[in-house]
Parts: sequence; structure tokens; C-alpha cells
Amino acid sequence: MIAVWIGSLSFLIWVYLLTGRGRFWRVANAASELNLLLMPAPRVAVVVPARNEADVVGLAIASLLEQDYAGQVQIFVVDDRSSDETANVARRSMRAGK
Repeated sequence: MIAVWIGSLSFLIWVYLLTGRGRFWRVANAASELNLLLMPAPRVAVVVPARNEADVVGLAIASLLEQDYAGQVQIFVVDDRSSDETANVARRSMRAGK
């Protein structure tokens, strides 16, 4: 008997939530979607840690420069005392991408 009461109560709660709360499960509505479209894209900073990565750092930077992003993007390459040409390859990649 108690299981029937608990089941009925649970059913009534779900009926109330689905009909009386106005689609509570929807996170975004039309007004907030419009606000997102009108807001400018935030600035983004990309930090690329690189140590002895001369073979691939140029490809990584080129890939970042090719991204289609409406906001401002700043790329920082952090070279941690590389013993190869990582810093020079990174500089050349940044110049070639501009």
C-alpha cells in the first residue's frame, strides 16, 4: 500500500514539474540565445609550452593561427631553454602567419 502512495506521489510531482514549471529543464531560452549572439567574443590567450620542439612547434602555431575565432587571440610560446631551434622556428611561424 505504501509503495502505491510513493509511486502516486512521484507521478504527481513529475506531472507538476512537466506541466506547471514551464519547461524548467531548458537552460537557454530565445532571449538568452539572442544575447549570446550579440555579445562580442571574449579575448583568448593561448600558452604553448615548448622545449626542444623544433620539429612540431611550427605546425602547432600554424594550426592556432588558422583558427576561425571572432575575438582577439594572443599566442604565447614559452621556450624552456631548448637546445634546438625551437624559439627561431616559433618566431618564423608567427611571422609567416601574419
